Amino acid sequence: MKTKMIQTIKKHKYLSLFILIIFLFLFVMIIIRGYHNCQPMLVLKKDVFEVEYGHPISQNPLDYVKINEYKEKKKGPPLKKTKLKLNLSLDEENGYPPVGEYNATIQYATEDKISFKIIVKDTTAPEIISYYQDEIESYEGEKINYEGMFISQDLSESELKLDESNIDYDNAGIYQLLIIAKDIYQNESRKEYQVRVKAKELNLRLHKLHVLETATTTFRPEVKGKAEKIEYSSSDEDIVSIDSRGRLIARKAGRATITAVMGKLMDMCEVTVSQNPYK
Repeated sequence: MKTKMIQTIKKHKYLSLFILIIFLFLFVMIIIRGYHNCQPMLVLKKDVFEVEYGHPISQNPLDYVKINEYKEKKKGPPLKKTKLKLNLSLDEENGYPPVGEYNATIQYATEDKISFKIIVKDTTAPEIISYYQDEIESYEGEKINYEGMFISQDLSESELKLDESNIDYDNAGIYQLLIIAKDIYQNESRKEYQVRVKAKELNLRLHKLHVLETATTTFRPEVKGKAEKIEYSSSDEDIVSIDSRGRLIARKAGRATITAVMGKLMDMCEVTVSQNPYK
């Protein structure tokens, strides 16, 4: 009899424990369900969203919020009842929202509006564009006019500066020109271009000349680099004479050499004078 009573008590004990576990499980589920029901359908992913200037700003609410999956299962997809309002202004020139801070709201059905901010930043450096090759050529004594050679391309206002401090335009050699592009938000890009300064050149253009007696002609030499005074001389003034302006006079038949000197440069022309049959 005593044994049966003990067994009955144990059975009731296990049954009570089982009922208690079921009750606790249901209680927890009710609490969880109530918790989810109290939560909003939409929850912000973060309070501030940053967008690079020139990039489109998303009109998709899902880029800004997470969906309460429990409520979604109960009430269905929320997007049809969701309103996204972006208080943006657009730049008249390029159609993008200017750099700055903008307020935005998102609302599901009759739930409270959720406010957040969108910050448009410019962190992109200007692009330096050149319509020339990476090497620019010049001659001694000539300073290069770089106007129009380079442009700074950027959505924001930017300026271009040229650093020529390492270039000696008076001496032949290879130098580096530094181009600096900076916009109003202090984004900066730099690019180096090679500048080749060549030695001056003097070219009389004519190096063999045949003329008749009494004929005249004028040399028009080609000078590459900074021009200096050119001095002319004849190896035989009786055959050919030449003045300081390069004007030659053939005086009698024969041969002579005209020499042009500019600084350290020199060029020559061999002149052959023939008898003039009509003289």
